[in-house]
Amino acid sequence: MKKKLSVLIALVAMLSMLLVPAGALAVTSLPYNETWDPEGTADSGDPHSVDVVVEDTGDGWLQWTYTYSDSPTHLPKMTVAIDYPSGFCITTFDDGSHDGWYYAPDVGTAVQFAEYSGGTYLDWAATSAVGNVLTVRIQKSELGLTFMWHGYANVDGAQVWIEMNTSGDPWLPTGEITIDPDMGPSLNGFIDPIIAINVYPTNIDFGTITPGTPVSGDTITVTNIGTVAVAVSASIDPKGDAFQYLYLNDKQRTSGLWSAADLTMTNIAPTLFADCTTELKVPVTYSAKGAEDTTLLFLATAIP
Repeated sequence: MKKKLSVLIALVAMLSMLLVPAGALAVTSLPYNETWDPEGTADSGDPHSVDVVVEDTGDGWLQWTYTYSDSPTHLPKMTVAIDYPSGFCITTFDDGSHDGWYYAPDVGTAVQFAEYSGGTYLDWAATSAVGNVLTVRIQKSELGLTFMWHGYANVDGAQVWIEMNTSGDPWLPTGEITIDPDMGPSLNGFIDPIIAINVYPTNIDFGTITPGTPVSGDTITVTNIGTVAVAVSASIDPKGDAFQYLYLNDKQRTSGLWSAADLTMTNIAPTLFADCTTELKVPVTYSAKGAEDTTLLFLATAIP
């Protein structure tokens, strides 16, 4: 009698995404407006914050505007990074040694606009710095149909910079912009937190078994490919009755599922993984014959 166990990853991903709280979804269209401080998002007007706006100016350009508090206790500085680290950055410095706007390509040395390309300014980028308002304009034709952007701002002292995205390392963009030649660009934020897991292998074949003789299958590895720690449980769709005798980590399911404790998957941090063994222990009294298959679903939930 052949027993076959299938793990369908597509269903896992769909179920995982449904667990993202509604308040964690951040999807925005242009113009993009947000206020940041060293702790992350903040209220507009706070003394150590910066208001960030990304907008389509309607004349073929996109514009980033950083507005600091009215009486900043710092020297306003900003960086707009496009497709970082493989694209370019435009930054303003005011420390005396690097006065003015700088362009940094993905390769090569950063140069001041006035020194770029033999002393000519960039014709596809324009900048301004008036008081506590800093802007950079970039022609949409230089950005491609879809690109990611990221930002930094100095908000409180020469050495204190904040990231527009607080995800930390590895670098993640603040947003992704898709440019439509007819409709204009839209700015979509990333889902935060991202709850996602990868399960391997995607198929386990227990082969031909004899009731009364336990058969071990492959070890299943569950990897956290999201951005938050998760607990992982599992359930089964018993299309074949023999799979009611499936054991994970030598434990049968209870109340229709294996708990995260059963799987030893109570706290899997991002990029880390956990394993569980598989075994069919079909009793000798089992009398059905023929091939059977089922679907094993792994469900990830974010840890508060």
